[in-house]
Parts: sequence; C-alpha cells; structure tokens
Amino acid sequence: MLQNKIVLVTGGSRGIGAEIVKAFAGEGATVVFTYSKSKDRADELIQSLAPVNKNITAVKADAAYPESMKALADEVAGTYGKIDILVNNAGVFLVAPIGNIHKEHYETQMNINVHSVFSLTNAAVKYIPSGGRIINISSTL
Repeated sequence: MLQNKIVLVTGGSRGIGAEIVKAFAGEGATVVFTYSKSKDRADELIQSLAPVNKNITAVKADAAYPESMKALADEVAGTYGKIDILVNNAGVFLVAPIGNIHKEHYETQMNINVHSVFSLTNAAVKYIPSGGRIINISSTL
C-alpha cells in the first residue's frame, strides 16, 4: 500500500496515464495528475475514483510548454511537502511523411516528449525524498 506517498503523473486524464492514476489510487497514494485540454475528462476520472480514494487531484499543465514544469513541481511540493513518485507519462506521436513534417509539429513533439520530461524531472528532484522514484513512460499509441 502507498498511503502517505505523493504521486505526480503527467498526462493522467486518459489512456495509459489514466490507468497509472487508477493503479496508484487503488494502492492508497495521494495522486496529482495533469491534463492539458479536457477538464471534463479529468473530473470524470476523479469522480470514478472517489469510492476508492478521495485524494486525487487534477492540475491543468500542458507539457508542450516545458518552462511551466517547474511551477508544476513547486505547486505539488508546496501543497504536499514532497513528491515521492514522479511519472513522466505525457507524450505525443505526430505522424507525417518525411518531407511533410512541419517545424511546429517537430517542436511540439520535442517539447512534450523530451524537454518537458527534462524540465519537470530537474525541478522535481529536489522534492523527491530518499527512496523516491522517477518513472519515464514512452509509447507509440
């Protein structure tokens, strides 16, 4: 059981991220997860988990803006005093034939999949106590 553990999951409102949130919530952790666009979907996830765990919070934070990740780490640690487990899950896979990839698509993909992971991990590490964990997820789905 993970009572008294604070878990931060990026991209937690849908897909793999939502399943990660559900798993940690089921183990009794306090879970903070991010969403970028769908507050309704984030709220639905929180409501669905309420019978199991009421310590679930959604925070609007878009990984496409890596510079905002320090504020996210500071906010979570400011509220809970620490981050025991950081799950860098937010990611995108933008598909286009070579020669048709626009610079903006490339930059968005790199910001979300690489730069935000670095920025958040770099900012959060000072709040992760001994024995804490950083988990990086990648997928093409």
